[in-house]
Amino acid sequence: MKPALERIARKQVDKLWLQKASDSAESMIKSDSEATIDKRVDRLFHNLRSIYAHCTQLTDSILPISGRGNATDAIRQLESFLLSEPSKAALLIFKLNKQIIALGTELTIYNMLNGANLELDFCDISIYSMVRNVASGFFAELNEKKNYINIDNSYVKAHFDFQTIEVALYYIIENAVKYVLPNSKIHVSFESTMDWEIVRFRMTSLYVDSSEVDRIFEEGYSGIESMKGGLHGKGLGMFQARHLTEMNGGTLTFVAGKHIKSRRDGLRYAENVVVVKLPKDEDED
Repeated sequence: MKPALERIARKQVDKLWLQKASDSAESMIKSDSEATIDKRVDRLFHNLRSIYAHCTQLTDSILPISGRGNATDAIRQLESFLLSEPSKAALLIFKLNKQIIALGTELTIYNMLNGANLELDFCDISIYSMVRNVASGFFAELNEKKNYINIDNSYVKAHFDFQTIEVALYYIIENAVKYVLPNSKIHVSFESTMDWEIVRFRMTSLYVDSSEVDRIFEEGYSGIESMKGGLHGKGLGMFQARHLTEMNGGTLTFVAGKHIKSRRDGLRYAENVVVVKLPKDEDED
């Protein structure tokens, strides 16, 4: 073969190989993307089914199936339950409220993970009211663990998107309730500075080593003590909470305390603080 023709042939071969490699890479990327979407859809439906099951179970506790056929009898039965067992009824309502918040959380996270462009609607909102409303969904769990959450009063407003910060607070409080020392308190305080409205969650909770302070915000990471006690989840909560807070121009940090207490099961606890900073009310001087 002549040199000129050989060069042309080599170029054609190289071109074909490059095209094949490009097509293969594109196919792999598409395959990975489709697999990721499928995984997220599976996760969403799994969690929605779980929420539905919880809601059904709670509804059955309030109103047995046998009493639903006749509306009048069902109403009387519900009235009787509310009057005869008000404490139990209140706890069931709090549990239902948590599932409602969880439903909104799942839908928001799915939209974000699925690449949807979340339209943030920034408003001046009472951060105290937001914390109180989200925390109320966990009252039943706090009661079962003999924990108490003390939320200081605050009348200031911060500038953020309601939907995404509600989800961030849900994850923060969920983690606090899960890891707080039983029979202890969670104290929520507020502070205003020139630029920020600051929320602090102080509690005696699972010890976090200094080497883990940043890692607990990594996707998929679970702390050493939580793994030891079998309390860990999928390592998504604090990762999502920080991401959503930063989307609102805020910050989320964890201040780890020194080990102060150990339980008989070997778990170590410390005085820890979760700090949320959100931009101030735009109209505030």
